Amino acid sequence: MRVSQKKAKAPLSALVINIVENALFEDANHKPREELTKEGSALRVEAKELRNELRMKSLVTERYEEELNRSLLY
Repeated sequence: MRVSQKKAKAPLSALVINIVENALFEDANHKPREELTKEGSALRVEAKELRNELRMKSLVTERYEEELNRSLLY
């Protein structure tokens, strides 16, 4: 992002400080690619486990509902 000193109506030193602070902030939030890859893999594994758990709980709930409906009929 380029901003001329005249357009910003601020001293050059303030612009430089602002640019440096923004760059440091971005670097502080930056994660290495390897770490992001590991994190993504872990999240995929967790999502798969949660889907399996949800599927099993849905089956159990469905069976309980069927049993409840049968007991209400008799």
